Amino acid sequence: MSQDLTQNEKSFRRRKREEYDRVKAEVKRLEQSNFSRLILFRSGAEWFKMGGNSLLIYYFDIARKILSLKPNIQPDTDYSKTIFEDGILSFRGMEGIEERLRKAEVMESKKVGKQTVVFQLNFKISKEELKGLREELREERERALAVLRPASILYPEIYKNIRHIQKRLFEVVRKLSAFEREYNGDLMADYSRKIAKYYLMINNGMSPEKEGWAKILELIKHLMIEIMFASELGEIRHDVIVSVGAELVEVRRQIERISGAGRD
Repeated sequence: MSQDLTQNEKSFRRRKREEYDRVKAEVKRLEQSNFSRLILFRSGAEWFKMGGNSLLIYYFDIARKILSLKPNIQPDTDYSKTIFEDGILSFRGMEGIEERLRKAEVMESKKVGKQTVVFQLNFKISKEELKGLREELREERERALAVLRPASILYPEIYKNIRHIQKRLFEVVRKLSAFEREYNGDLMADYSRKIAKYYLMINNGMSPEKEGWAKILELIKHLMIEIMFASELGEIRHDVIVSVGAELVEVRRQIERISGAGRD
């Protein structure tokens, strides 16, 4: 009986997840032609999320311009095929955002569905304006990141390749199933993060070059083994494996050249 209950629970959770993925994909499709609405979709019993054009309109034209607020935009880290590249805003319940929209005097109507809530606004924004807001958001993030990035880069090409490898693997791993991530996806992400970390430690003088390069070369070997496993198990597309593998080989070659680690 308990086993049946467990299977029923698993089946229920799977159906809920499939429904969430379907709704999110549909909302992202609607966002492409959204110029005058805020579209929110349910992400839990009490929580809703907002992304796409809705996020840009709310963040810049309502929260910041009218209400002098600066909501916290989070990266979209859902383990699903649909990702909002600009990030997402989360809201607990509808009362708070509805109250803010009424205070800003921008809300025309509200439509509540089973999995979505749509606020029709009393103004419209153009494609060109949205393009400008998206660029402004990108520049805002770049300014914030500039404070954290090293002032000077010792080996720019190596740094560029390492960052690209880390980003590609991050995108790959977050789209894996829970079991695939547990099996070796999390390891791939961790190795790529540690490679970037040790490079920055060398760059910032926190680690001697000889020791740092040796550690990175060791991590590259471990990462390539995990990528091989992922390839053999069919977890990752072949073109992605070839691309990331080629970049890892190039980083290894560059490090061996400057450190002499590859010499007999």
